[in-house]
Order: sequence, then C-alpha cells, then structure tokens
Amino acid sequence: MQNCNFFIDNRNLTVKIKIVLAEMREQKRGEKMNWDKLKGAVVSRGYGMVEFCDKIGINYVTLYRQGKTNKVTIANVKRIKESLGLNKEEVMSIFFEH
Repeated sequence: MQNCNFFIDNRNLTVKIKIVLAEMREQKRGEKMNWDKLKGAVVSRGYGMVEFCDKIGINYVTLYRQGKTNKVTIANVKRIKESLGLNKEEVMSIFFEH
C-alpha cells in the first residue's frame, strides 16, 4: 500500500490501520493477512498458534477465518500487536503488504 509509510508513533498506527482497512473495504480488495508471517512471529516468541489465540482471547478458527477473508478486526490487530510486541514494520508486513 502506497500510503502506509509515514508512521510516527503507536497512536498514529491505530489511526492508519483504520484508514487502510476502510480503504481496502471500500475498494473491495482481496488482500488477506499473511498467515505465515503471523505464525512465524508467534512461534518466534515461544507460543503455538492455539496457545497464543487463547492468550489473547480469540478463537483460533475465528482468527484464521478472519485472516483468510480479509475481515480481521482492528481490535484483533491491536491485541496481536500488543501481545507480540510487534513494531510498525511487522504489523504492516503481516496485515497489509503481500
């Protein structure tokens, strides 16, 4: 995405995520969460996917479906980001750049 490269801090990250998701829905784009990158981030921090989903209070199947249908909620993106301690580049590569 071309407009995703001017993050200043975490507050702006939340706003930018909302804008990008709204643009994607408006354009009906088919981009999906990069499941492999998310899984890699989870495993590299010592969790299994089911264990991680339990930790953040999201059903594994729900998260998987959201990722594959481009319906990941902003709340879930924030939970994942905060739980894994993802930086802005990691968030962008997992959820927006494919």
